[in-house]
Parts: sequence; structure tokens; C-alpha cells
Amino acid sequence: HDKLFSNHRALEDFDLERYARELGMSPSATMEAVRKEKHADVIDVDMNLAEQVEVRGTPHSFINGRRLSGSQPITKFEAIIDEEIGKAKALVRAGIPATGLYAHLIKNGKTAGPPDKKTIPGPSAHTPTRGGKTAKVTLTMFTDFQCPFCGRAVDTIKQVEKTYGKKVRIAFRHKPLSFHKQAMGAHEAAAEAFRQGGNDKFWGMYELLFADQKSLDRQTLEAHARTLGLDMRAFRRALDSGRHKKAIEKDIDISDDVDISGTPAFVINGYVISGAQPFSKFRRVIDRALGEAR
Repeated sequence: HDKLFSNHRALEDFDLERYARELGMSPSATMEAVRKEKHADVIDVDMNLAEQVEVRGTPHSFINGRRLSGSQPITKFEAIIDEEIGKAKALVRAGIPATGLYAHLIKNGKTAGPPDKKTIPGPSAHTPTRGGKTAKVTLTMFTDFQCPFCGRAVDTIKQVEKTYGKKVRIAFRHKPLSFHKQAMGAHEAAAEAFRQGGNDKFWGMYELLFADQKSLDRQTLEAHARTLGLDMRAFRRALDSGRHKKAIEKDIDISDDVDISGTPAFVINGYVISGAQPFSKFRRVIDRALGEAR
């Protein structure tokens, strides 16, 4: 802790290895733990707790449940701590056991409420999906292939799939934003891939589009189609005619009807997550949805 904070501008792997050596730790074991993310679950628990109590940035402190956000002067900490010590002494004199002081002090504190909930149509035969077909939890993503924030969420969705497997079904809804000039073409390409080859070809196109979001021109879309072995004449004809625009616009209408305006957005059994949020937030909502579905 102290070593990292006193050297916060030097946190490359070789720096971490040196700090481990200086502290008498095994450098090789330390770096293996870093590479394999050995302690990711423990860190994720803390991140999940932060989400529950609406911690938006760091540093963020709670003193007997009282929030203090940002880099505050020591005088602010001293004032709150002195006040809390006074309260604690009074409670002990009143008969509250010292071991139960914290629980007593926070018993009337606010708890995190459930996320927003929206009702949207379930996946149809025309909706790209993957995961458990009979899963009790459906995660519907509203995505724009040109949106950089949607790109950041790709790995999070993969982590959801790895963690929950067949317990969660992933459904895709188109939401190309009007100010992303190449987005509609990319979504039409994905829709045509789905028409020609179902889920396999759709998710193949999905991966290719997100792998290089800066290259969504017609030439690149056709290259992706060839990579996937699509019928190129039908592919070109679909894009030239705008064959899938109405279906894409229906997905946009679904999101508009529930006031989802930006991307990415995710609806998990009705619960809404907006933006490229950390996995910990998805886990909290999915676990809630799984518990309710039992």
C-alpha cells in the first residue's frame, strides 16, 4: 500500500516486480498473481460494494457510515472523527456494548435501492441471441457498432458469459446513433449476416466489427462478409437496398419507448444498466434477477 502510493507514477510490471523484491516478497510469485489475476474476485467484491453505496470516484471514505468524497483536508476527517468518538462514548455510557457500536450507528442508514426497471419485448426468432435458450435471465444489449463505449463493454459481456454460462441468455438489439455516420451500414451488415447464417454468422460479424471500430466503410464490411463466407451478391444487394433498415429501426423504437437514449444500454430481466459499467455492476443485477427467477 505505502510503496504503491509513494510511487504512483511508476506502476509498470517491472516496477511492481522491484517493489516486491524490496519488500521481501517473491517477485516471480507476485507477477504470476498479477498476470493470472489471482485476486480479481476479492477486488471485484470491493467494487461491487462500491457500486451498492454509489461510490462514483476515488478517494471515497465512510466514517461510521458518514460519506466523505474526494481528497479532503485532514481537518475534515478530524472534525467527523471527533464527533463520532463523542457519539460512541455517549452510547457506551447509555449501555450499548462496544462491540455493537458500529451496527447501532448505521442501523438507520440508507441501503442501495434496486436499479431502474423497464419492460421490453423478449427476443423473437429475428433477434440474435446466444447462451441458454431456456435461461431464466435474459440480458438484452442495445448497441452501436461505432460507439467506443460499446466496444469497451464487449469484454464485460464475455465475462458475464464466462461466469454465468447457460444461466443467462444474451440478446442483441440494434441501436445505431444518428451522429455515427458509419453505424447504420455496420448494423445492416450484421443483420444480413444473421439472415444468411443465423446466430453463428451474426456473432462472427459482431466480433469482426468490434475488433476494428475505426474501419466500418463499405469495403471493410464486404471484406468481413467474405471472411464469414457469406453470399456476396446477396450481401451487396441487401446493403444497397437497405433491406434491414426497418428491422433496425424497430429495435431503435423499442429503446426509445423505454427512454433509452444512449449506448451501450443493457436490460437484464427489466433492470437497466446504462453505459460501459464494470462487471461488478452486472453481477449485482444478474444475481438479483436470478434470485427473483427461482
